[in-house]
Amino acid sequence: MASIPSCDANTISEPVTAQEIQRFVTQYASRLECVTRLHLALDAIFEEEPRAERWAEPLERLIADTAAEQGAKISGGCHSSLCRYDVELSSAMKSSKIADSLDRRVIDAAAGTPFEVASVHNGSPSKYRTYFYTTAAPAAFIGPLKKEMKADKQI
Repeated sequence: MASIPSCDANTISEPVTAQEIQRFVTQYASRLECVTRLHLALDAIFEEEPRAERWAEPLERLIADTAAEQGAKISGGCHSSLCRYDVELSSAMKSSKIADSLDRRVIDAAAGTPFEVASVHNGSPSKYRTYFYTTAAPAAFIGPLKKEMKADKQI
């Protein structure tokens, strides 16, 4: 069993703005040694997070509509502060720009609403997992993410 060392990068005590929440997640996503750990942490948090229909359902519709417009196949869903989707692009769409475009369209469509999100994804340009996370404070996933990223972990 391998050990993943701590990735404690907490430079923001408690993020309270959308920009601080994004900066908090980006501090992990931008460090190569922390990327795998971030994705494992987001998966674990998503699995434990309860579903909040008032937040999840409108975002799921938005994501589904955006994916359909892009011709992408998706599977996944949203809970109360995180969404997790597996995305597969058709062979005609296999480009990292398309992957970024799908996330960007969802982010732009949700901007200025109670469903405002940012994203982080992992995988190949044609098949990847994307996590949309709320940028509205207080973001329920922040505390668990701090804890997951700080502790040593066995995989």
